[in-house]
Amino acid sequence: MELQAKRLPETVWKRSVLKQLHHRRQDVVPMKSGSPYGRVFSADKEEYVLLSASIKERDGLLPLLRQALAAGCDPVGITAVLLLPEGTPEQTLRLRVHALDQECAAYGLELIQIEPCICSAVQKLLLQVTVVGKNCMLLEKQPEQSMKSKLPAQKGQTASPGQAIVITGWIGMEGTQRLLREKQEAAKNRFPLHFIRKTEQYDGGQLPKLEQRLALEYGATAMYAAGEDGILDALWQLGERVGCGMEIFLSELPIRQETIEVTDFFLENPYQLASGGVFLAVTEQGNELAERLRQEGLPAAVAGTIQEGRDRVVCFHEERRYLEPYR
Repeated sequence: MELQAKRLPETVWKRSVLKQLHHRRQDVVPMKSGSPYGRVFSADKEEYVLLSASIKERDGLLPLLRQALAAGCDPVGITAVLLLPEGTPEQTLRLRVHALDQECAAYGLELIQIEPCICSAVQKLLLQVTVVGKNCMLLEKQPEQSMKSKLPAQKGQTASPGQAIVITGWIGMEGTQRLLREKQEAAKNRFPLHFIRKTEQYDGGQLPKLEQRLALEYGATAMYAAGEDGILDALWQLGERVGCGMEIFLSELPIRQETIEVTDFFLENPYQLASGGVFLAVTEQGNELAERLRQEGLPAAVAGTIQEGRDRVVCFHEERRYLEPYR
């Protein structure tokens, strides 16, 4: 049975983790709400992004690498800590390290360092990975802020009122496929075989390198990759990342009919279903970016706009309600 790791509620994470951290060095930009990664300047003024997570064996590095790309970075390698239960055979260790090295090779990454440890507190193998990447959102160096600092001006992800929020990828499709796998018997009794096979054929297991490149080409100032907790959580995290409000129109989100039917049958909310492969970008050129993504064969739409203040509103026909943090 796979080890299950869940996020802390947003309020707990802010109160008991983020507020306990103190910023000490001028060559480091610490993580913040919505941006759970740090940025480090090297001596030659290059900027590197560090992003860590526990890795689920079924997903591998893919979710973490998606977040790294959405953080505006070009991943170059990983470091890893591998916690092993007492009595783990050496063959198991060898196979797991080999598999991780092969996965790195598939993504063009260097396995920079790995530390295997035997830990009596774990019952299943646990892998903690940190992605290291160059920040490619620093398209040009900014003038130095003062003679005291030899670093370029820090340029994080930002947004301004009126900018468009572009979404690409089918929301809830990852969760739809998972429901059909986990509830095969019920699904076979409800849906025809061609319906199930059509849903299984969707491949969302790609890195959003094209999405990142086009978003930057069309002036994206912020990006986010949706994941395990669905599109509503991704939109909330995007708002936290840029510190702005937003207005979102659910009717504009790309969603397949298969997802609507499967979630309706299993009484699931498609907007809270795993949405790996969905990518968000904030830009002044929203319509142009969405059109270009569609030309590349990707589902894309302008889902909403950045607003003044902090209110994050979701609209569906005449109904308006507020986004809430992960609980």
